[in-house]
Amino acid sequence: MQIFIISLLVLFIAACAPERQSSQQPKYSDTPKKTEVPIISPKDEEPVLPTPSTNIKVDKVGISRFNSIYNVKENSSNIIHVCSSYGCRHTTAFKYDSKLLESLKDAMKNVIDSDTERKALKNAIALIEKEAGKATGTSTDRSGLDFMGNDDKTQMDCVDEAANTTNYLIMMVSHGLIKYHNILAPKEVSQWFSWPHYVGMIEDIKTKKAWRVDSSVGANGVPPVVYQD
Repeated sequence: MQIFIISLLVLFIAACAPERQSSQQPKYSDTPKKTEVPIISPKDEEPVLPTPSTNIKVDKVGISRFNSIYNVKENSSNIIHVCSSYGCRHTTAFKYDSKLLESLKDAMKNVIDSDTERKALKNAIALIEKEAGKATGTSTDRSGLDFMGNDDKTQMDCVDEAANTTNYLIMMVSHGLIKYHNILAPKEVSQWFSWPHYVGMIEDIKTKKAWRVDSSVGANGVPPVVYQD
């Protein structure tokens, strides 16, 4: 009888005991699993946009207000919308390239302060204006306010010049070429016994003094006059 009871206990313990874990650990491959990465060809890559100078400010509100009055189009990527026909009644897209950017970098390479930057800006704006003139048909633009040029797509008045100059300056800021001046909205300058006159505007970031950039005094490709407001 004792043997029978002992046998039952052994069977009961064997049935209730947890299953022994295998002493062998699961095998893992030493080679990491490959992750599928899509291959992007250079044609599929997004263009790298220019990085603006962090310390330079652009008066977007004032410029936008001016642009809305005269239907001036803002820059987009590497395109500048050039005004002509007086009062920006006509706009032509000018797509600039790396060659122009290199020329602008060369024009600005000796800038060490706000004074030298204003001098360099005159030549830089003339460079852009000359290239834009070739591409947009405004290379024959005459100096000053020529009444014969009214509604002529090849000619510009002070509104056109101020709008274009501002867009040129904004383009240069977007490529880090301006370091000592903020870009202000075009300004109407009152003149005795004359028509209202518009000029581009910049501001010395150190002294906070405003400077006028007048591109209408010369023909296409002639450096603008820069003088204190």
